[in-house]
Amino acid sequence: MEQVAEPPRVGAPRATTGGAGAPTLIGSVRRALRLLSQLGEGARRDRLARYPPVGLTPSTVTERSLLLRRLTAVQPTRPVLEHQEYALGVVCAAVPITVGSTVATMALSLPLDQAARLPAAAGRLRSLVGAMSPSFVL
Repeated sequence: MEQVAEPPRVGAPRATTGGAGAPTLIGSVRRALRLLSQLGEGARRDRLARYPPVGLTPSTVTERSLLLRRLTAVQPTRPVLEHQEYALGVVCAAVPITVGSTVATMALSLPLDQAARLPAAAGRLRSLVGAMSPSFVL
């Protein structure tokens, strides 16, 4: 399982429709935002002050106040769905995993032409993660 330590910094590579490194960047940003949604208000503000959002596509939310409102609205146990916010032509979902006090995410991406499948695929991944959660305890 990949750990996300830091979101991309100002000056990070811009998202494209593909290319080497793009899937890693996309997945890392999506998972980082999912994890941000599970932090308290003070920790979110601190994190965003240290690592301001980077505009990767025209759909990326970079305004701090808007991002904080969106993060507040995220339900802790529900997947976060995004459409072309981190890469053009890609839709994404980040599914939360919580075991005790440990918080993590699993992510999936689909081509834009398969966007209609994303909610069901994220729901299925959420169900599978829920069924496997006892095996995550070390």
